[in-house]
Amino acid sequence: MKFRTVACRVAVCLLLCAAMLLCGCAKLHKITVDGDTYTDHKTGVVYTPLSSCYEPVLRGAEYAKMDLAGVEYILHEMSDMAPTEYLCSVYNDVYCANAAAVPAFDEWEVSALYVCTNTAMTAAVLVLDGEEGSDDATMVWNLRDAYVNGRRVAYPSYYTVEDAYTLRFASDNVPGLYFCVSYVEYAEDVYEEIDGAEVNLGRYFIYDRYHKICVAVDSSLHQRLNNVEYGDAETE
Repeated sequence: MKFRTVACRVAVCLLLCAAMLLCGCAKLHKITVDGDTYTDHKTGVVYTPLSSCYEPVLRGAEYAKMDLAGVEYILHEMSDMAPTEYLCSVYNDVYCANAAAVPAFDEWEVSALYVCTNTAMTAAVLVLDGEEGSDDATMVWNLRDAYVNGRRVAYPSYYTVEDAYTLRFASDNVPGLYFCVSYVEYAEDVYEEIDGAEVNLGRYFIYDRYHKICVAVDSSLHQRLNNVEYGDAETE
């Protein structure tokens, strides 16, 4: 009799859990996809995807679901952002209700730079403070300015990559978003013909795959990374 009572209690708990899960799913907003527009049926909000340079700082609770080519995707809220303005996927895609209002990167007041391995979003091997007056501010802003204003060069696809990282720039005026580009170190100096002359571009580059922007940078970040003990890697 005691075993039967326990079994009944377990069954009731399982039923309650299943009911809660079903209720939770029922509460998710339904989003319809039409080309590059994503419409929330409940709120009427229309989202468009941002470029892959943008990633969420932190993924929050499940908010909506949508169907893409027969596969159901769940969209989440984002930290410090209203869900009627921004949503993200588990793949870090960002959807925005007013993409035109997102400041261009050259307008960002960069507050921090996370230098991350390419294995996981939270694996920051180095965190640099971009706030004015900090020891790292000059390096952070030099990297930012190199991307924004530096001379565009061809991506050195025929050279051997020695190390690669993701640079995630954070800004207080866009608190829920990162702006992300690649940082690549090559095993040897890269040369490119510019105005008829063979120019040594060095070994260190920032590369934006989405916008096809590649710029050479100095060795400052390389030197700083060499001083990082990976056993004491920093995380967000």
